[in-house]
Amino acid sequence: DAAWRDWKISSGREEEQAHRLLPAHGGRESVYLTHPVGRDTPAALERDVLIPARKKTTLVFWVAPHAQGEWELRVIADAKLFHKSTVGPAGSAWKEITVDLTPLAGIKAYLRLENAPRSAGRSYAYWCDLEIRSE
Repeated sequence: DAAWRDWKISSGREEEQAHRLLPAHGGRESVYLTHPVGRDTPAALERDVLIPARKKTTLVFWVAPHAQGEWELRVIADAKLFHKSTVGPAGSAWKEITVDLTPLAGIKAYLRLENAPRSAGRSYAYWCDLEIRSE
């Protein structure tokens, strides 16, 4: 899918097909499913992005947890933590995340979005509509 081709995705449980592109999930289309690689290793969506100079730039996307779990979201840009939150609890709906990348204006930054486990529950993550907006 075109929306996902620029992202490198590392995720666990490949044998169970726990990371894959879903046509739809929870009322949204083109949803990517990930699961942490291990107890101490998050799944990650990564890419380089040029942050325009002299513009306000934000990363905007939607996330959701598995119906029986929760997970920790981390957004790292240029090796700095820009956002950290819990996605859940279990049964929660989609949540919009907005991260201001303006402090990185004028540089090529490496973005890393992490799906880290929070508990022994199901730490599956659903991602959609990843967009970088500059105004």
